[in-house]
Parts: sequence; C-alpha cells; structure tokens
Amino acid sequence: KLTTYREMAEDAIDALAPFLGVSIRALSRHRCRTKRLLLHGASRIRRGSRLTGVDDHLWGRFGTDSNRIADLISRDENLARPLVPGLPYLRAEVVFAVREEMALTVDDVLSRRTRALLFDRRGSREAAHETALLMAPLLGWDDERIDREVRAFQEICDHESVSAELTQDELHNTIR
Repeated sequence: KLTTYREMAEDAIDALAPFLGVSIRALSRHRCRTKRLLLHGASRIRRGSRLTGVDDHLWGRFGTDSNRIADLISRDENLARPLVPGLPYLRAEVVFAVREEMALTVDDVLSRRTRALLFDRRGSREAAHETALLMAPLLGWDDERIDREVRAFQEICDHESVSAELTQDELHNTIR
C-alpha cells in the first residue's frame, strides 16, 4: 500500500543493516530523502484552492488527479452517475481505474479500487454488470468475457453473504 510503503522501507533497511555491515546509528545520520516527497496525486495546494468543479470525494481520493476524472465527466455526463447508489463512487472512477490504475477485473474495481463491496455488498453485486460494460471497451472484452466477469464477481458476493450469515457458534465450529 502506498500509504505505508515508506515506513515499511525504513523497517526493511533497519532489518538489513546488520547483514550489510552498517550500523543503524550510521544510517540515522543520513536524512531520508523520500520522507518529504509527495506521492502521486498529492499537492501542497490547500484544499480550498483546488480546481472548481471537483467535489470533496474526488479530491480526497485522487488529489490532483481528480481534475482528470472531472475531465472524463465533462466529455461524458453518464460518467458522473453513481456506480453504486448510496455510495460516493462515480462511473468515471471505473474508467480511470482501468486506464490509470491497471484494474483488470470487475472485482479489481468494486473490491479494491472503490471498496464498494465492503460498504454495500448487495449494491455492488447489482452494479457488477454496469461496471463490466464500462470496462469492456477499454479492455477489449466481448459478451462472453463480460458475463464471465459478472458471474465471477457475483460468486464473490454470494460467498461473502454466506460467510456473513454464519453465527459465531457456526463459525467457531467451522474453525475447529
């Protein structure tokens, strides 16, 4: 995860230092050059001075890249519609996830890029087909692949639904 990679890198260097014949004390005399570098999409611009027309949701998730999503929406108003009703994720985020974040499956988008599955399993299950339709032209999917993606994601949702319905006793007995 990008949110923790710097700390993990520092921990890795600390763990490797003895094997490299370098003391951690010697390493600490050198300033970390990456500590103050901004991650992609980050900005030193105050939130109030960001581009107009970009809502807090997009700015909070994408930072300076939010203007790229706003641009997608300006070219196709359909992309401004919610992906899953009741959640803040927009259809434009599907396009961005495929083009810019290497999303390759419906599960990539609904589980990992947007986290929609975590917040609304039923709504995400219902959004699977529309998500696949948004992804299809970008990834060269035919109808068979669209159906396969939707079925695979719906199986994930069904599996989670069954798992969530287990009582604590059933879960405890299953683990034994």
